[in-house]
Order: sequence, then C-alpha cells, then structure tokens
Amino acid sequence: MSINRLIASLKADISKKNPVSTVATSVDNSLNRIIKVIKHYNNDTHCFEELSVTMIPESRPVLFKRIKGLSGQVEKVPVTLNLAESKDNYRTFYHFLEPDTNKEVGFVAIADWNKAKDSIPYKMGMFDEGLIKNYPQLGVTGDRVSIDYVKNNNERLYAGVGNLADRLAIEYCLKHNLKPNVTLTASENAHSAHFQRGYRFVPVANFNGASFDPNKVVASRIKYNDVGKRVNTRNLGNLYMYMPQDVVKKHLAEIQKGSVLP
Repeated sequence: MSINRLIASLKADISKKNPVSTVATSVDNSLNRIIKVIKHYNNDTHCFEELSVTMIPESRPVLFKRIKGLSGQVEKVPVTLNLAESKDNYRTFYHFLEPDTNKEVGFVAIADWNKAKDSIPYKMGMFDEGLIKNYPQLGVTGDRVSIDYVKNNNERLYAGVGNLADRLAIEYCLKHNLKPNVTLTASENAHSAHFQRGYRFVPVANFNGASFDPNKVVASRIKYNDVGKRVNTRNLGNLYMYMPQDVVKKHLAEIQKGSVLP
C-alpha cells in the first residue's frame, strides 16, 4: 500500500473513533478528563516543577523497563504507562507516567508550526528556519511538526522514550489532518540517538569551507564506538534532521495495528 493510501485509511479510522457531532459533545468529553498535578522536568530551568496535566485514560503507551532477569542479565521488559497531555501556544506535551504513582518517566514536546504562523516570533523569523523550510528533494514540504524536546528522566531504568515520541508525532499529524512531516534539531550528544531511530540530516552546504556529510560522520562514529559508551557528537553542534518517508511509513504500519492516542 502506498504511503498516501495508508495515511488516508488511518485518517478514516481516526474519524470513526472520534466523530465530531456537536459542540456539546466536545465539551462533555473535555469535562470527563481528569486533571492531575505532576512533577514535570522543565527543560528551560532544568528542574522538576509542579504542572497540571490532563490525563488521557484511553491511552496506554508502552515503554521498556530494564530489570535483572533470573540469569543475572539485564533484560528490557515492556511496561504499560499512563499518558497525560499539556499545551502551550503552539506545542503539545505528552507526558509518560508510571501507572501507580504518576511519576513522570519522560515526555515529548511537539511543535505544530501551523499553529505558530500567526505569532509575532514566527513572523519575525525568530524560529529555526531549518525546521520550517521546504526540502522538496527529501519529500518534506508544507505544514509539519517538530519534536521540540524529548526527555527520558531515567535512562538507566527505562528505554524506548524516543521511539514513543516519534510515534506520537506521527499520530498527532494524523489527528490534526497534517501530512506526516517531522523535523527536529539535533544538539549536544543527541545526534546519534536520533540517527539510530531513523532520522537523517538535511543537506549541509559546507562546514568551515569544506564538504561535510553529517550522515556519514555520525554513521562512522556509531560503527566504531566502544560498546556501552555514549557516541560523542557534541562537536557537531546544532544540526537539522528530518524523518524520511520510509520511516514514516514504518510508523504508519504500526499505527494501523493500534494507535496510542484515542
């Protein structure tokens, strides 16, 4: 099935699950939501702060928990979590919470550039142009979302936060009638993590006057990195990445089996 037919099929399924009949129905659904206060990691202050979030009881996202098995080896076991949501002007945050305590395991912030277009910062060009500009040669054009921030609060215990974040970004696009285009800015030492999840770097014209292909550089560093050690890519700085269409199609196929969002 082509990616366009797959998207159309998934949008039809979502419409059946979430029929929009009257304003009253929408309000009633909103009133049924449960608001909780959690300790959320604020990436601006680098501290945990209290935040009111809206629980999404229909959603049961899955991550992997590292536990020591009978053999003494650490195994990754799938665990079902709670999902909550919060929003600001143009971003939607999905919070992954432990089922018994609602302790935040991690979260993703998804920026919807369609919502930001009327804002003064957008009109003044204060957003990263590389996230918004069109890349027709890569199949990335028109409206899109960006993963503004993804955080695993306990990397020693949990795995799979990045993959869940990518899945939710695609589902967000489907729910809001957007073509599944996802971009992000790789910074610090995150380049290899995004690369291994399938993202690729947008073309870089030159780097200090020399030709430079960050895809080849990061792939090489991953290949020759010592097992168990973090791949050092800090010197690459901030680079723009996009989700290729074959990776989008992989997520769409998984969503077709069952979505995380209601």
